[in-house]
Amino acid sequence: MNVKIIDFDVAGTKTMEAAGIYGGGVHGPFYCAPEVFKNEYTDKIDIWSVGVILYFMLVGSLPFDGQTNEEVIASIKKGEIKHQNPQLWQHLSTEARDLVQTLLQVNPKNRPTAELALQHPWFKMAEKGDLKSLDLS
Repeated sequence: MNVKIIDFDVAGTKTMEAAGIYGGGVHGPFYCAPEVFKNEYTDKIDIWSVGVILYFMLVGSLPFDGQTNEEVIASIKKGEIKHQNPQLWQHLSTEARDLVQTLLQVNPKNRPTAELALQHPWFKMAEKGDLKSLDLS
């Protein structure tokens, strides 16, 4: 069975003005790739969004935060992950942390394609049934 994830907040919106809310769609800028704020759109913005979702699934909080949308956007543009639980992040497996960091590259040219991302060692471990996200050793 294949699962497809679509519509990261305001899919199809080509400008921030068209979204109606500064910084992103209805839920703000949290899932937006840095280049979205320059109105640059490629398939690499979805790779970024998957990285945000993966981080949330592994850690339980969003990687980019701030008191205002402007602070969140500044954090996203710099690629500054704000770990609300740094101990949990440090206990993630090396492979899990590496995948998140690979997907959340500020420069979209440095982000993998979806096909390449699926070849990451973390997914290879899952295929073998040896997937562990937490390194509790």
